[in-house]
Amino acid sequence: MGFAFKRFNFFQPHQVARHAFPPNASCVVPGGPVLWVGTESGSVFILDARLSLLGTFNAHGHRVLEVVWLEKRQLLITVGSEEPGCLPFPCASREMHGVPRLVLVRAMAS
Repeated sequence: MGFAFKRFNFFQPHQVARHAFPPNASCVVPGGPVLWVGTESGSVFILDARLSLLGTFNAHGHRVLEVVWLEKRQLLITVGSEEPGCLPFPCASREMHGVPRLVLVRAMAS
């Protein structure tokens, strides 16, 4: 059995005096030259390597649960809830009890 190592390009660590990283961040993914940060309030922040704010948009009505960046397609996918207390999937069983009424998956092409 053989092993292979891959090199991943991440941001270089350094101290940042002022930054725009939201205090209510719920998930983060690097995508292209930026960081996509989902928040508890349903917004997605776009930050550069210095953590300066490049932009923001409302992705969901309540909370962004996950952000995924598809490099080959240059596509951002967000999963979030539109109401407080909603979870996107039943956690304990395969029954459909407790499935939220409004959970949206949104995709945005860059």
